[in-house]
Amino acid sequence: MIIEMRTYKITPGNRSKFLEIFRSKSMPAHVEIGMKILGSFLSLEDPDTFFLMRGFPDLASRERMKAEFYKGELWKDELENVLIPCWRSMTSFWCKTLTGSFSGSAIRKGGAANLFDRDECLV
Repeated sequence: MIIEMRTYKITPGNRSKFLEIFRSKSMPAHVEIGMKILGSFLSLEDPDTFFLMRGFPDLASRERMKAEFYKGELWKDELENVLIPCWRSMTSFWCKTLTGSFSGSAIRKGGAANLFDRDECLV
C-alpha cells in the first residue's frame, strides 16, 4: 500500500472553513473514488496546520485516482476555487508499507514511531 502524508498550511483564520468543506465534500469524494482516508489530524502546535493520510493500493492507482478526483466536476466546478484559497501551502510525501497493507497496528501498539520503523519512505 502507498500512503500519502499531506501537510496543509491554512491561511490564518480559515482552518474551520477548510475543514468543514474538506470533511463534507472532499473526503466523501475521495472514498467514492477508492482512496482510503487513513487519518486526518489537527496540529497541536499550529492552529493553521492540518495533516491528512490517504492510502492507495499502488503508485499506478494513486495516479489514476488523483486524476479522477482533480479532473472531476466536483473539484473543477466547486472545490478548487474554495479550498485552494484557504491554504498557504501543501506538502506531501509518500510511504510504502513493507507488509503491503496498513492496519494502524503500529499506532495502537505504542506510538507513531513504530509505524515508521515498518515503512519505507518514498520522497
